[in-house]
Amino acid sequence: MTTTAPVGNSPAPPAAAGTLPPPPTRGHLDQVDLFRVLTFAAVVAVHATAFTNPSDSQAANALGFLLHFTREAFFVLTGFVLVYAQKDRSLQPAQFWRRRFRLIGIPYLTWSVLYWGYGLLMAPRPAGRAASDLFWAVVGGHAEYHLYFLMVSMQVYLVFPVLLWALRRTRHRPWLVLGSVTALQLVLVGWLHASAGGAVPTGWYARYAYVLLPSYLLWVVAGGLLALHLPVAQGFAHRHPRLLVGLGAAAVAASLGWYVRDLLLGQSSVDTAASAVLQPIMVLESAGAVILLAVVGMRWAQARERHPRLRRALLWCSSASFGVYLIHPLILDVLLRNGLHGPDPTLVPQPWASVVAWLLTLAGSVAVVAVIRRTPASLPLTGRSRPAREPAARA
Repeated sequence: MTTTAPVGNSPAPPAAAGTLPPPPTRGHLDQVDLFRVLTFAAVVAVHATAFTNPSDSQAANALGFLLHFTREAFFVLTGFVLVYAQKDRSLQPAQFWRRRFRLIGIPYLTWSVLYWGYGLLMAPRPAGRAASDLFWAVVGGHAEYHLYFLMVSMQVYLVFPVLLWALRRTRHRPWLVLGSVTALQLVLVGWLHASAGGAVPTGWYARYAYVLLPSYLLWVVAGGLLALHLPVAQGFAHRHPRLLVGLGAAAVAASLGWYVRDLLLGQSSVDTAASAVLQPIMVLESAGAVILLAVVGMRWAQARERHPRLRRALLWCSSASFGVYLIHPLILDVLLRNGLHGPDPTLVPQPWASVVAWLLTLAGSVAVVAVIRRTPASLPLTGRSRPAREPAARA
């Protein structure tokens, strides 16, 4: 199979006059920085909107539906980064697990205890019940509503040596692998959606699906396949950006149309019905959103040298984004308790309360993380070791 995309360390073909060069496929990938930052910003927007509006607000839940691609995008990014780092290397499982579990396990335990303690401060409970709550929160990944992501990520790390082996063995059949995993994903989330709606009996897996890896396996595999075939994928995207934007936009628009259809058929807009994350239509919506994010990231990577200051800022934000993710529910809760709580906020009316909550949560989280990163508490609180100096963009 021939392609015009650069492979390995071979030089890229010269760009046509008036066009941007293709983004790099080796070394630091600037497109990943923008993808990560935009996804984290969307996560904060989901939570800011959800907690400043009534739970049955159709407009707020429609926005939440559109932005709930973030879970899937996170796991695409996880699969991509892991495979990209290891695809040309021999993986040593023990060394891999030791490093990865240190970077995510320590923050998971730290923040589980901190959010448990914060909840205990806000609503005191008897000591025996509080200790039991902490145990089950750590085991189940629900000390706070966003920590499930770390629990699922640890499951990804646990099976990654087998996953990498399987992807390498099937690297010449990417479409067969992607199609097979997509079919399995649709069957699983279809059953989960039916379970949530009462159409079929609810089982153990349905109750804990949000914190279990199989619910997101498609996206981890998709990210891994993209990393294995990055030169080909970027070559295609470089030649056909408008096609990809059209496909991504069409997928998102069709998904929103399905959401409206559900409402017209009488489904509730709350999370267990029309706007549920684990349902078949979200596979289409998330795929469209991920395609659009990837194209935007690619265009940024092509133009990065024109904007060195923005590149440095994005690199810093990317490195700090995990810390922002960990702390932002605490910042948001403080804001909600001081005038931004819906549906009738005392300081800011809707729809501005959602916007203000989003901006202040982002700004406050970034500011706190910037301070923490300069202290010995950087690793347990942000998942990143204390830097000797602020990260600088690499050429």
